[in-house]
Amino acid sequence: AFGTIAIQLAHHRGAKVISTAHSLEDKQHLERLRPSIARVIDVSNGKVHVAESCLEETGGLGVDIVIDAGGGYLRTEQMQEVGS
Repeated sequence: AFGTIAIQLAHHRGAKVISTAHSLEDKQHLERLRPSIARVIDVSNGKVHVAESCLEETGGLGVDIVIDAGGGYLRTEQMQEVGS
C-alpha cells in the first residue's frame, strides 16, 4: 500500500515513475495503475541491475528519488549509482 501511495503522489507532482516488481502479481498490479508507470523492472529473479535499467530509461540522467518500500532489494551502492 505504501508503494502505491508513493507512486500516486509522485504522479500527482508530475514525476516519471520507475518501479520494481518482486513477483508476477506485483508486476501485473503495477502495470494496471493509471496514470501508467514509465517502466516496471522485474527483479524477481535477482539478476536485474536496477541502476542500469533506470539509467537506460532516463537516457543516462538518473533519478532524483529512490524509495524502497520495504523490499530491501536495493543496496546503498545501487541507489548511489542511479542518482543524478
